[in-house]
Amino acid sequence: MISPFSFHLSRMQSARTRALSVLTGLLAVLVFGFSSAHAAGETLTIGQMSRTDVVGQWTLNMPNGKKLTSTDVGVDAYMHTIKDAPLGSYKLTLEPPNGAETNTDISNGSTKVSSTQDLVISFTLQAGETLRVIAEYSFQGSIKIISDPSGAPFTISAPNNIVLKGTTPAQFFDLPPFYYTAFFGEKKDCVTPKPQKRELETPGLVVFYGKYNCTTAGAPVQSSFSSSSGTRSSTSTPVKDTVKRIDLQHVVSQLEVLPGNEISVVLRVKNPTKSILRNLNVTEMFDPAQLSFEGTLPRDGTRNPGALHWKIDELTPQETWTVTLTGTTAATLKNGERINLTATVRSTNLARPAGKVAGVDVVTGLPKTGGPVDQLFVIISSISGLALLRRWKRA
Repeated sequence: MISPFSFHLSRMQSARTRALSVLTGLLAVLVFGFSSAHAAGETLTIGQMSRTDVVGQWTLNMPNGKKLTSTDVGVDAYMHTIKDAPLGSYKLTLEPPNGAETNTDISNGSTKVSSTQDLVISFTLQAGETLRVIAEYSFQGSIKIISDPSGAPFTISAPNNIVLKGTTPAQFFDLPPFYYTAFFGEKKDCVTPKPQKRELETPGLVVFYGKYNCTTAGAPVQSSFSSSSGTRSSTSTPVKDTVKRIDLQHVVSQLEVLPGNEISVVLRVKNPTKSILRNLNVTEMFDPAQLSFEGTLPRDGTRNPGALHWKIDELTPQETWTVTLTGTTAATLKNGERINLTATVRSTNLARPAGKVAGVDVVTGLPKTGGPVDQLFVIISSISGLALLRRWKRA
């Protein structure tokens, strides 16, 4: 026979068990609902890039009702990452720079998901994903510079810290619509042409022509360019060693290459300052239809289509980081095509990123060799921080 006390205790225990079950269920629902709405670990990166680092603006509408723009304080317009991003549907609206053609790649981890030319892009971030939405801008503007006699050094400058250097004759592609100024260098016993300024429209071509008046005298003739250069250098302010910046050298082993042959590429990253630089991201970008890098990359490099990546954890003052690559050109390339490679170094630890474009022309005859002094390359620097995940179109 069960006593009234035992019966009452049994009922109390049953009620307690039921209450615990209900609480456990509610807790499970709350935890599941929270994790479904915001699962830790997901990241979303919005990026913009171009060969000359000229980019536009973007606006991101998020599933939690918030809006993020590239002009917001603390947002890097070149490469901005949202950690623990909310799950759900996003809408990205791009405002490309003037004269630009836009191609946007969406990748999950190292896998490319889609590519589009639309300026309004909708996508969904799901649990466990790491999405990158990278807009790449290209331009149909080009500059040709020639001189009489040829073989003259030159420098072409434009806004956005664009600087083109080389030896005449030369031609540059994929340039944005700006005013460009050409400065011709000195030639012995010659009067140097004055600087020339032209406006480039896209699509369009600007031609700079420099006529040197040369004599047979033993002493060089004073040039207008050297006077102008001296004035500029005397009034310019030197870069202080305390500014966190980076020196980047980007050299291709030769000026010309046969289809299907190899080229050697050297990247040198130097810390010229008196401070330790940390968390540097080095990227080498190229058109995978023109060039390939097979096998294991030196210095623990990683790859995805059209880009090679390295991470430099720390670079002490005056220290230089170097990597040498061997690439194989496509056997289907035609005579006259140009292979361009773009190297960039970015970090939030830098005052500004650094970038350089190096190129090699495809020929059907035997290639000419050339050292670093003979190389024709574009020097580009810009003011924001970036990382680079991109695939260059053929110039």
